Amino acid sequence: FAANAGLLPVLQRAIDGDFQQLLLQPIPGVTINTATLSHDISRQSHSDLTMPYVDLSKDDVSDSLASVSPVEDRGRVLMYKVDASDEVKNHTGFFHASSVSDGKLALVANIPVKTGITQFSDPSVSCGYSLSKASVGMAAKQLLQDMQPLVNVYMPSLFDDGKPALATWVDAVDNAVDLNHTGILGQTLFSFDVSVPPSVFDPWFKTSANKTDPQYFQLSLAVQKQLRKWIPFYYFTSPAAYDAGIAADAVLAYGALPPHNGFDPTGRVIGKANNQIYFNVDGSLDALVALMNTADFDNALGAAMQSAATMLRSIEKFQDVANQYAVNTVNIQRIARHALQKPDTDNSGALPGILGPLLLFESNLINSIVGAAVQLAKFRTAAGINPTDAVNQLSSFGDEFVQTFNNHLGGNQVAEVATAPARLRVASRSRPGTRAGRTCHVERCRPIPAHDHRFDAAVRC
Repeated sequence: FAANAGLLPVLQRAIDGDFQQLLLQPIPGVTINTATLSHDISRQSHSDLTMPYVDLSKDDVSDSLASVSPVEDRGRVLMYKVDASDEVKNHTGFFHASSVSDGKLALVANIPVKTGITQFSDPSVSCGYSLSKASVGMAAKQLLQDMQPLVNVYMPSLFDDGKPALATWVDAVDNAVDLNHTGILGQTLFSFDVSVPPSVFDPWFKTSANKTDPQYFQLSLAVQKQLRKWIPFYYFTSPAAYDAGIAADAVLAYGALPPHNGFDPTGRVIGKANNQIYFNVDGSLDALVALMNTADFDNALGAAMQSAATMLRSIEKFQDVANQYAVNTVNIQRIARHALQKPDTDNSGALPGILGPLLLFESNLINSIVGAAVQLAKFRTAAGINPTDAVNQLSSFGDEFVQTFNNHLGGNQVAEVATAPARLRVASRSRPGTRAGRTCHVERCRPIPAHDHRFDAAVRC
């Protein structure tokens, strides 16, 4: 008070819990030694299903701690930090086979901000993902199947350019375990760690707080394009997956859908844009049928069918099923019919049983990514002038980010699709005089006149 007689109001606000003035500007008579304002979001969930010979459980724990501390560096600078992580553990037990997977995504960012203006110094960001999987009785083929997609994306140079294939390496591991019992590795643990370069996050610090900003419309199209390439790739890792069944055909049709933002499906054709980053998936099939009645869909589906048929013909035991993927009207109609098939005759507003959940997953993922970007944009707006709000927004961003890219995206969408026909039968309700577990059939899915491969969506169970 000797240095500044007007400190009483500042002291009163501090006692009341309002530190904003102290954080934002140097005040004569006040020395800040150590000060940290923080906000933490923690979530925890557990689910399990136990039946005879079956034991399934999932745990998800996430935490996002954001803090801000003032420092002097040619004026007051606020040092923001967010430390967020999400860990998902899945346990699967069938009969005497048991496996556990543990996926964790961690994000740490330090963001210096000049007070009074929105001026950011270069943030330092690190983001890493670790995957561990343990199995009591892992088969060699299971290890190969689990590792193949990871190697293809993250370590392609290790097993190409004339080097021994991944399968050769797995066989060597198998032989080293037990030459007399090949094919079974037994108790096995493998772990995989990956980090992304800090430059990946540069665009995140330029995002808009407006959910209808054009950058988010482009983001939606890019995410749709990648998912429709990845999910079919992972589903069809084995030629046996091409069985001309409901799941396989629905995944094939899903991969052929052209990426699109929201539109008005007038007459089941793509009409005027409606300013939504994703097309309508509220239960009506009009938008989905409109996408399937485009030349882009025809071309992509035809190319996927031709690729599948060529591959299957090269394998003797799959040559018969290869004919199911020859590009002709009968096969195209079957694929469309399976793709549009609904799970339950008593729910006329339901989406298709397999394609529908994939589209909802896409929509939820895109909206979650946009939500995280908007939270970070709100943080940037408040960072230099309102640290209390800013630290809350930064914590919410960290929570949304790790939930989106680990809990949402980290789930095995391929496995969910693969079990969809089983869920389809189990979900059917039992009626007097009928058996539970009814299978679905299609009443009709015929070409619209004047078009070779145009579809309507009259389907029922």
